[in-house]
Amino acid sequence: MKLSQQDNVVITPFSIYSILLYHRLKRQGIKVKAFFDRNSQLQNNDYDGIPVLLPIIQKNSKIIVCSERYESEIIKQLVDYAGNGEVISCKRIDTQFSNQDVAKDVLLDQYKVIVPNAAFLADGILKLKKLHRLANPPSAGEADNMPLPNMSRIILILTEKCTLKCKYCGTLNQYFEKPKDIDLSVLEDEFDIFIRTIDFVDEMHIIGGEPLLYPHLAEIIRYIYKHPLTNKKIGYVRIVTNGTLIPKDDVLAACKETETSILISNYAEYSRKIDELVSALEEWRVIYCVQGHNTWALTSQLCKPDRDIETLAFQHTTQCITSCRALKSGKFYHCSFLANADDLHAIPYSERNYVDLFASDFSREKLAIYLSKQYPPVGCAFCNGCSKEQWENDRIPEAEQCYEVIEYKKY
Repeated sequence: MKLSQQDNVVITPFSIYSILLYHRLKRQGIKVKAFFDRNSQLQNNDYDGIPVLLPIIQKNSKIIVCSERYESEIIKQLVDYAGNGEVISCKRIDTQFSNQDVAKDVLLDQYKVIVPNAAFLADGILKLKKLHRLANPPSAGEADNMPLPNMSRIILILTEKCTLKCKYCGTLNQYFEKPKDIDLSVLEDEFDIFIRTIDFVDEMHIIGGEPLLYPHLAEIIRYIYKHPLTNKKIGYVRIVTNGTLIPKDDVLAACKETETSILISNYAEYSRKIDELVSALEEWRVIYCVQGHNTWALTSQLCKPDRDIETLAFQHTTQCITSCRALKSGKFYHCSFLANADDLHAIPYSERNYVDLFASDFSREKLAIYLSKQYPPVGCAFCNGCSKEQWENDRIPEAEQCYEVIEYKKY
């Protein structure tokens, strides 16, 4: 369906997808009268001079719905607002430009000011970065012939220290008797090698333990932000905290300056400072998101293999749905379980467990082979598994505390 310059056009809801459509239409000289959105935090703002409004009746209008979820329901709800016009799915709109064509037209600073929710904002920025990447593919000097699978998430482990001692922590922090911090220079060097090697990662999570305990947190935030390849190769950066600490002023300043967001895991009674934390983040205007939990999946737990190690390692690797790759102490791991199990000597030593970024023979090819899972990590046999079925069915109460370091067999 083609629109004309005489059409009375409204787009809903306000999101990165509606903004991209707006710019596609703008390039064709088609004026958009308003964005509709029921979110009161978005209303009374404007984007490129176009107001964001609570849905109101527009005479003879064409209301275009840009939503990946509940599209048919939204269309039905808006029929009465079209004023003898139409409510149309954006999938029916034909334009001579693509989202990739107009990605650079997006007024990102205005978008950031309007959007209040960290997850919503991050999704939009990630979408834009991927479109920019498509419009400007890596040159021959940036990528060789060995393809790397897309990485949706990488976690950067700063410290083993934590304010909680969760009995079923999937990163195995309940086993550390003398938890340590990772040297800042090691973090900087491993990040530099990693980002120069990869094509793109959707999101980077900075974790611990509890990352707010790390003494050089502000420095590593700024180092990541100022790296010349970060904006090009990482969708967005988040710090994951458990709501028990308030960041120091230098950390809050670094987060605000770099637009690094805070993801707060809300563990109810255990997240004892969550209200103070939210107040501090709002005062400093740091982007944040609170993630509620009721239960955990009983996965990625240290266990003794009950059958042949090679068979079990292959089974767990092929069935695993974990998408969080991990960096720790100069090594790249399939997940944080492997990273900390290796550090704890809770699994037999094997070079198949990781890729050493600092090794003289490290290469993009080695990383690609590791990610292909041709040679399953031996340590995967010592995990109880992380399959889709387990995630859906093996549920336990969140953040149960154990108060004592758990003993385990060392290899």
